[in-house]
Amino acid sequence: MQEQEQEKKKRYKWQLMCASSLSARQKRELVALLGSEEAVFTAERERLLFSGVAKPKRVEAFLEERGKLCGLEFEHYHRAGVQLVTFDEPDFPERLKDLPDCPYGLFYKGNLPGRGEQIVSIVGARRCSEYGRKESGEIAAFLAEHGFSVASGMALGIDGAAHR
Repeated sequence: MQEQEQEKKKRYKWQLMCASSLSARQKRELVALLGSEEAVFTAERERLLFSGVAKPKRVEAFLEERGKLCGLEFEHYHRAGVQLVTFDEPDFPERLKDLPDCPYGLFYKGNLPGRGEQIVSIVGARRCSEYGRKESGEIAAFLAEHGFSVASGMALGIDGAAHR
């Protein structure tokens, strides 16, 4: 039973992370105010409006969006080993919590960097040349071999090549 409850919590976290109608700050504030991601997803329109966290237009967009967010993406990525860590979890990188616009959460595959670990972000064009793709992969491999963790947005192009 506890395992099912944990799975349910993960799904709500995932869905809130995917909700594009609210900013990271608004998501954090709503979770703090309402107590959980599930409470945000099940809150009535009036409760969300009364919270004052988001303007009415944003609340309406979220209400429309939350009806469309489903678990299919969750299932696909979960099976592929993609995980989610949110700002309120112990594994969330401390350095990110200090950012003025700290992200609500991070999708990741593999291991999150530990404290004090050296991290390099490699980001670039989604539509890149074959040369750019090759070089970003080689640079990432070199850095990884020398003790750096490589972080990126996991997008296509340069980001994806860096992770491969």
